[in-house]
Order: sequence, then C-alpha cells, then structure tokens
Amino acid sequence: MTTFHRNLLKALNRVLADKNLAVIRNEGGLASQIAFWALGYEFAQLGYKVKFDNSWFKASGLDINGLFPRNFDFPKAFPSLSIDEASVFERFILKKLNNFREGDLNDVTAPVYLGGFYDRWKLVQKHREHLYENFSPDSVYFSEKDIEILAQIKRDENSCGVHVRRGDLASDHPDYGKSLQADYFLRAIDEIRTRRKDPCFYFFSDEPEWIKSNIVENLGPEIRHVVVDSNGSDRGFIDLYLMSRCHSFISSQGAYGKYARILGDPSRLIIEPSSQALFDKDDANVIVLEV
Repeated sequence: MTTFHRNLLKALNRVLADKNLAVIRNEGGLASQIAFWALGYEFAQLGYKVKFDNSWFKASGLDINGLFPRNFDFPKAFPSLSIDEASVFERFILKKLNNFREGDLNDVTAPVYLGGFYDRWKLVQKHREHLYENFSPDSVYFSEKDIEILAQIKRDENSCGVHVRRGDLASDHPDYGKSLQADYFLRAIDEIRTRRKDPCFYFFSDEPEWIKSNIVENLGPEIRHVVVDSNGSDRGFIDLYLMSRCHSFISSQGAYGKYARILGDPSRLIIEPSSQALFDKDDANVIVLEV
C-alpha cells in the first residue's frame, strides 16, 4: 500500500460516520444475496462495520438475459437478520476511491467498497447454522397451496426437491457450462429411485411448463411427482423454503438446489451436475453426474 493510499483511507475515515466501514455490493437472485450476506457477516465478525449497496435491484434487478426479475428478497426470507444499507454518499465515495473488486480478502483495508464476487460459497457453508436458524419467512407470504405442499413434503419421508434452472441458463453459458436438458434430470431421478423407496419428486423452476412437456411426459405412471407452479420469480424465496424441507435434492447449474440442502439438512442426499458441483465429492451423500 502506498503512502498516498494510506493517507487517503485515513482521510476517508475522518469524514465517514462509521469507522472501519465496509460497503458490499449486493446483486443477483436470492442465493447470491445469501452469499453476499455471508461475506458481510464474516467481515462483521472481524470487526468491520458492514453495510450493503442494494442499488442494483432498483437499477437492474433482472437475470442474465434481462427477462426474469431478481427481487431483493433476503429480508423476506431472513427477517431476523440485519442487512444495513449504505447511504448514497458512502457507496459513491468508497466505490470511487477504494473499490476492492478482486484479490485476497485478507488484504482489505477499511474503509472499503467490496465490489466483486469472491469465493463466497465457503462462507455460506461456514455460517450455515446461523442461516438455517434464521430462515423463517413470515406466514403471511405462504398461500394455501404453499401450506398444502409444505405439509405434504413433511409427511413424505422420501420427498425429493428438484430445481430446474431455465431462463437465462436454458442455453450454454461461459460461467455455468452447457445447459441441462431433460436427460440429466431423468438420469438423476433414476439415481434417486435406486436409493430411496417410492420417492415423490417436487419440481421447482422458473419455467414449469418446460418441466411438464420435457420431464413429466417421460416419467412412468408409477413415479409420484408434483410440479410446484404457484410461485413466480417474485416468490422464489417461498419455493426455496419448500424445497429445503425435502429429504433429498436434485440440483441444476443454478444454486437453489444446493442452497436448499444448506438451509435444510446438509447431510441429505444431493445430485449435482459436473459443470457446477460445489459439495465435497468425498461425501457419500453427494452424487455428481457427468454432463
């Protein structure tokens, strides 16, 4: 760090109300928001005053293709967890003068604007227990259909939550790999059926009609299934809660299936695609299918 940079940070600390301030850029779907919260929680444990820049949700708030909304749903999913918002001045001045976008987070010096993505998955796992204990959407958000499905999932000892990410990942993506077609999900369903007696598959997706046409049509009459199509993108946090109550999971390239396991029981069986496999491959309850 240069002398100029060191003096600049000292000057910023004098004009900012909060010392050791770290402003974290927040964006993306609920899984991404959870990961940014985990980053903030980690920094708070280290003595930083953490605030968030949530301006992306007003300025953009859409998926990669600009089609499906990405709402700021973290407060609805985790009402007891604080996520203080930075002022316009705080985020503007720090973003301009000390924007730490990449590198070793151990090298961060406050006051700072954290404008990158970093390796947040490890932090989500590290703070899983705290997230699990506070994952409690208010009952006002649950429709009668949601309550009915939740009760059914809880009754069924072999419920399997299947997340089918379509939308912006319906085509190949440089960061997420090849798009997953029906074949992957049908193979995963067969894999679950070899390990669980008479499982019931609960499908969650931003394109439920695609599931009905491409997956359900290829299921035998003996395979129990429910396509959960009552919640749109604006109620994805309810779908995540319902899925997290399942007893096994099939994940797509997207993070919802993985986060459902994290926010439910992380020892439960999960199947992941090789293009986006995040869990420990030595875990006997983690199956990675080649795609």
